[in-house]
Amino acid sequence: MRGAPPSQFGQSSLDFTESSLNLGPSPVKVEPPGPALPGWPRPPLVPLLILLLLSGLLWFSAAQWLGKMPRLPLQLASSAQHELLLKSSHLPELQAHQGKAILAIRGEREQLLAPSGLLAEHSARWLPEDAQRSLFLAQQQQLRRMAEAGALSLQLSDGTVLALPASPPGLLSLPSGFWLRALVASALAVAALAWLLVPVPQARRALAMLTACQAVLVALDALDAGLGTPMPLAFLSLELNLRSTAELAMVGSIVQASCLHMTARQLARRINILCWLTLSLLALLLSIDALPQAWYWTQAGVQLAGTAALLVQYGSQRLQPHPWTTLFTRFTLPAVLIWPLITWAVISTDAWPEEAHALREVAPQIWSAGMTVLFLALPFMARSQRVAREVILWSALALGSLAVALIWTAVRIRMPLPVLGLCVLAAIALGVVARWWLIHRVFERRPLRAAQLFDELYRTIRLVDTQPQQAQAAVTALLGSMFAPLKVETLERELRRSLIVRDGTGMIVPLPSLNRGESPRAGSRTSLILHGSQSGRRLFTLEDARLADLIIEQIRRAVLFDKAVEQGRSEERLRLAQDLHDDIGARLLTLMYKASTPEMEEYIRHTLKDLKTLTRGLAASNHSLSFACAEWKSDMAQRLAAVDCELQWFAGWDQDLELTVVQWSALTRILRELVSNAIAHAQASVVRIELNLEQGQLALRVQDNGLGQAPELWTHGLGLGGIRKRVKQLGGSVRWQAQPGAGILCDIHIQKLNPERRGLDVTRP
Repeated sequence: MRGAPPSQFGQSSLDFTESSLNLGPSPVKVEPPGPALPGWPRPPLVPLLILLLLSGLLWFSAAQWLGKMPRLPLQLASSAQHELLLKSSHLPELQAHQGKAILAIRGEREQLLAPSGLLAEHSARWLPEDAQRSLFLAQQQQLRRMAEAGALSLQLSDGTVLALPASPPGLLSLPSGFWLRALVASALAVAALAWLLVPVPQARRALAMLTACQAVLVALDALDAGLGTPMPLAFLSLELNLRSTAELAMVGSIVQASCLHMTARQLARRINILCWLTLSLLALLLSIDALPQAWYWTQAGVQLAGTAALLVQYGSQRLQPHPWTTLFTRFTLPAVLIWPLITWAVISTDAWPEEAHALREVAPQIWSAGMTVLFLALPFMARSQRVAREVILWSALALGSLAVALIWTAVRIRMPLPVLGLCVLAAIALGVVARWWLIHRVFERRPLRAAQLFDELYRTIRLVDTQPQQAQAAVTALLGSMFAPLKVETLERELRRSLIVRDGTGMIVPLPSLNRGESPRAGSRTSLILHGSQSGRRLFTLEDARLADLIIEQIRRAVLFDKAVEQGRSEERLRLAQDLHDDIGARLLTLMYKASTPEMEEYIRHTLKDLKTLTRGLAASNHSLSFACAEWKSDMAQRLAAVDCELQWFAGWDQDLELTVVQWSALTRILRELVSNAIAHAQASVVRIELNLEQGQLALRVQDNGLGQAPELWTHGLGLGGIRKRVKQLGGSVRWQAQPGAGILCDIHIQKLNPERRGLDVTRP
């Protein structure tokens, strides 16, 4: 929405860098642990089963009551001149007179002359004028008295008089539409109770009200189908009030749901209370016939409440984005726009009884059913995206087709076939647009290229492996790049897999367990809660949870694999150190005792010391920097003393780091190679070594006072190549420069000598 605050992660692009996570606090705001969130809450089954049994008993009792009511064995219609027509009948003697006008209906004690075409209606709810409602109720009441008094007869326009049986039709004679609507009403009632019994989220209470209102409307339709003509006057009055109240309550529940996620809680409560008080007062006045032109008041009340819901949703979304508010806005808008079309079409077609009757029968039912299905599909969007998408699509198609048909009907274009064809084409076009909109807006997730995802996943794996203390920040940044949530919280809860919570507004992702001995089925004790995907514009789905689980599992496996490789390396180094000590060391010791000259004995003695240093370094898993510096100083001093060369050693550090075997071995070989070059090539008398570690950055300077020439004139062999390779392996740089009259200076700078490095090959692309 315009004006909505952006996500703290920005847009869903994988653009975080390793340097932003290596040191210091995480770049994303991770809030402290909040309350534990449940997974998918399920309502208790016992109350639902009890309600289902009660509804079955009620409908069976209603069917018995309807079976005792007298019903005319025919279907009625209205002509263009507002005459009552014999539309159809299952009796053979009446089928030959279908389509004829009925001039009078006679009973044993009274007769109904010139019956109005309004008798074909099943409800007074969609009769716009008060005079029409009064005439409809009066003729239904008179016809009811005549049917209860005895047999009826019809006088047709051609002078034919047909006798009608007025006996009760019986239980099995009820139409199939009654049983079908009764089944749907029972299912909706059970669904409403299920929404009400689920404790969270609060939006489900509004959905429970919406579902219950739709159940009332469907139940009234079932009773209308079962009663037929004539209907009891008490039922007609009650049915009229119930329909108006249910429709007002439906839009009131939408307003209530729209206020749930407003940041100004007091204002939201006031809006909610004001809306319900206004709608309740309007329903009360309509029930006692205190308002003239009651139909217009009902239409205006529904329209104003729907518009208020839209305004609340837009305002709430501008202040604080929320996925549910976004979806409510998208689904409320078509319902609010179609309602005035229905009002306009009913008023415009009042002069066309045939079109008006069909419109009153179909349009309100499609509107209420389509709106209910749209909103009831919201909680399932996070569970089953495909099912929800198809349900929403077909509901949108029904509402869109209804809108097109209403427009064509209202503008009085009376061309049945062209209008039907245009409606079909418009429905197809709306289907294509609705499918694109559902895929790219409602179920939107920014597509990530495989190369991008692989590159950032590799970065995260490398960072988690080298710096376990930054694992939470690295995983949070990766998930933030993928889903762009509004905020992230930590949760101390053991989970084995990701969960979708609060109907898709949040997702709990367990952090990867990096303990090698832990079972893969064991759950993580720390999890992340992601709120509001795509900056609050979409819901999390099960596909998102599966993707997050795959990413976390890949990170865990990669880190454990690197640990296993490092353990294998350590075991192999230990074996090599043991073999060198037991085999080569023993042979050198034998040669030292059998040396023919003192010079040979001294040379072998120094070789044994080098071997001892090498084997000790291979056997140890890590070395402290202070201990390594002491060894390096002793080793370099012995090497230089053998050729009468002075060693000047300077070392300092702000923290005593633990060096890995790879780091210790690389630095040892670099120092030995540089000292060997100073002895063999420069013929120096003084070698100065400076080592300084500050904030993880290592500076190593080796300078001699011997002979030398410009580095660009050197012939690079294995020695210099080995130094460059080892410096690059440590993530540093090396530079040589000739000092006029002062020999050669080698300057090595390592950006980050990370104490947690495990020898991961960072030279990979």
